[in-house]
Amino acid sequence: MPATLPQQILSALSGLTGQYHQLLLVVGLGRTGKSAALAELGRRHGLPPLNFNLALAARIHDLTKRQRRLRAAVMVEDAIVEHGGDVVFLDNTEMLFHPDLALDPLALLQSLARTRTVVAAWRGQYRNGILTYSEPSHPEHRSYDHPPVPIVMSG
Repeated sequence: MPATLPQQILSALSGLTGQYHQLLLVVGLGRTGKSAALAELGRRHGLPPLNFNLALAARIHDLTKRQRRLRAAVMVEDAIVEHGGDVVFLDNTEMLFHPDLALDPLALLQSLARTRTVVAAWRGQYRNGILTYSEPSHPEHRSYDHPPVPIVMSG
C-alpha cells in the first residue's frame, strides 16, 4: 500500500535535519490534498497550519502598492514568527506570487527556512525537474529549473 501524503511529508521532513534550508514543498494542483495533509499534520503535532493568504492580506490591506513592495518580505517573516513554532505548515500561499509584492517566492521561503522548518503548499506542478506556479501567460507565473529543495507531490 502506498504511503499517504502526510506519511510522505513526514518521511521527507526527516531528511531535512541539518540542512542549510529546512524547506519542504508540497506541490500539486488545486484539490489534490495539500491542505488536508497539512491540517492533519498540524493536528498531530499541535501546530495548526498558517493560512498565509489571510495572514498577509490583513497586513497589507491599508498599504499602498509601493509600501507593499517595500515591506512584503518583512511582513511575511512577521506573520510566521507570530504564528510561532520551530515547524510551520504554510497553506494557501498564493499571495506570495502576487505581482504587486514583487517577491521571489522560492527564495523567500528558503530564507524563512533558515531559522525554522517550513512545509509549504505550492499550487503548481513539478515535471521533468521544472517547478512551476500558474500558466506562462499569467502575471503570477513562476518557473524554477531544478530547484534545490525537496518536493513531495500531492494528487
